[in-house]
Amino acid sequence: MGRGLRHAAAVLAMICLTTGFTGLSGLIWTGAQQQRVYDDLIRQTKRESVLLSRTKNGGENGSVQRTRVSVEELQERRLEQANAGNKAAGSAAGGQKHRGRLENQQTAKQAQTKQAQMKQTVIDFDALKKINPDVVSWITIPGTNIDYPLLQGKDNNQYLHKDMEGRDSAAGAIFLDHGDKADLSSRHNIIYGHHMKNGTMFKDIVKYKEQQYFDEHQDIILYTPDREIHLKALAAVVANPDAIRRKIDFQSWEEFTSYIEEMTQDSSAFATVPKGTAIRRLYSFVTCSYEFQNARTILYAYEEN
Repeated sequence: MGRGLRHAAAVLAMICLTTGFTGLSGLIWTGAQQQRVYDDLIRQTKRESVLLSRTKNGGENGSVQRTRVSVEELQERRLEQANAGNKAAGSAAGGQKHRGRLENQQTAKQAQTKQAQMKQTVIDFDALKKINPDVVSWITIPGTNIDYPLLQGKDNNQYLHKDMEGRDSAAGAIFLDHGDKADLSSRHNIIYGHHMKNGTMFKDIVKYKEQQYFDEHQDIILYTPDREIHLKALAAVVANPDAIRRKIDFQSWEEFTSYIEEMTQDSSAFATVPKGTAIRRLYSFVTCSYEFQNARTILYAYEEN
């Protein structure tokens, strides 16, 4: 048997085991289907094998390597096609629909996370600071509309109704508490944004009050000119904007951990911090809420050590 036929035979044997030609899976293909797959494998593998032979006779080593890889990829594609056929048949029987939806959701979430992780390479802080030197970071929460530059003014009123370019704006800007360090190295970093009816700014923060939404949007990323900060959502609370919520300085580690417990004890949604995790820094994402007069929704998140 020639090399191409041996490839085809090996791949076909693997497909038989995967798709259940023997009948063990209950998804038996017809003889015509088997023949079409077999003929297709023979044609494709022969063509790749001929190309490999020609390259070996007159090509460079790099070309030989690339052609060998293409044969392996062909085999993988055939196995993937067989698996896809197997899943489709199972779906028709009602066994794969839910799994398919979960896989699609996971794929979408992975794509969002990957896109967010790539942002570090495209944020031009030099250009942003030419527009406004008060830009200190960029915040993004995958799966939400939150994807904005973060500014810090001389006080907490400066960007309440001014946008990044200094223009009057009802939406204002996303800004860091003026008492925090601009490099986000404070023990407690407090970030504010308006709750806009059109879904922009920090409107999505109020959704964290629901446990399911909270669980599905755990990751928060802050980019600075020097580093990339990954946070995990800790708790969502509705509270008055009391002065204690703006506490930034702590005299001891014990005082800091006690503060976290106190601020999150009345949460409507929360996460369990993995055992052995030390919360290095606390972050508050604050926006207006309407449960009672002057209410605020606060999403607490933490930076791991």
